[in-house]
Amino acid sequence: MGAYWLLSLPDVLGAAGLQVDTYDGWEVRARSTGGYDDVRAVQVHHTASDSSPASDMAYMWTGSPDRPVGAIYLARDGRLTVGAAGATNTSGKGGPRNTSRGQIPLDAGNKYVISIEAASRGDGELWPDAQLDAYVTAVAALNAAYGLDVGDCHAHWEWCEPNYPGRKIDPAGTSRYADGANSWDMDQFRQDIAGHSGPLPPDPEEDDMKLFCCTDSYGTVWVGDGITRRSIGDYGTWELMVLQSSLGSGPPIHLAAGNGDKVTDPGQVTGYVYDPPLLDSIGVHHG
Repeated sequence: MGAYWLLSLPDVLGAAGLQVDTYDGWEVRARSTGGYDDVRAVQVHHTASDSSPASDMAYMWTGSPDRPVGAIYLARDGRLTVGAAGATNTSGKGGPRNTSRGQIPLDAGNKYVISIEAASRGDGELWPDAQLDAYVTAVAALNAAYGLDVGDCHAHWEWCEPNYPGRKIDPAGTSRYADGANSWDMDQFRQDIAGHSGPLPPDPEEDDMKLFCCTDSYGTVWVGDGITRRSIGDYGTWELMVLQSSLGSGPPIHLAAGNGDKVTDPGQVTGYVYDPPLLDSIGVHHG
């Protein structure tokens, strides 16, 4: 049985400024295998429906013979609803697919991906801007919260390549990422997600301000000043922060463990015991 239950999903999405609801019973809803074996990707879909949100969600989480279908529902107005904390039945046949957290095995996506089902017919229906904006924000927030790279996000149609080409087309439809009923250009979608990353913490107004660095239970490196925080997913960003620190144009960087040692490489942030209160103090929240 899978061991990972994502009880932090509503908080993760809400902290990103999104409108978030929960569907009754979400905390204990999962496929027959229970929780996730691991979280290795966010997979994006469309519902291929023209129903109301209430009808869509009732089908996804209580009515479908394959329920639960998807962990999160994204309505046309941009509102999200979390319907399952455990693994769901959404991916079907596909893969294998390599991610920053390891390979998702052939036909095993349901055990490893957080699936978002977005309301759309997928037949050329125009995707509203509010929905597209929420999609990008939600994926960026999930990536940051669960230690995923931008490239770990993929479409349902990409999951089906190369072993089952053409099995799925979603997400598709007229949007920033496709014309007509064509499948989305996922490179462009991922580029928008990458551009959504939060800014570096601001320069200090006082000489004694510091950036604290630690790792969470997922191994993600976080830097924060108690007000703002960001995950460090690439060495280029880290090196810029270290350079600013060394030149005096940015605050000094210290280990969150409190020993005051300056960190020059995210690989040095190891062996730190997961400490929720300390993570909370720099703005990192995990369930």
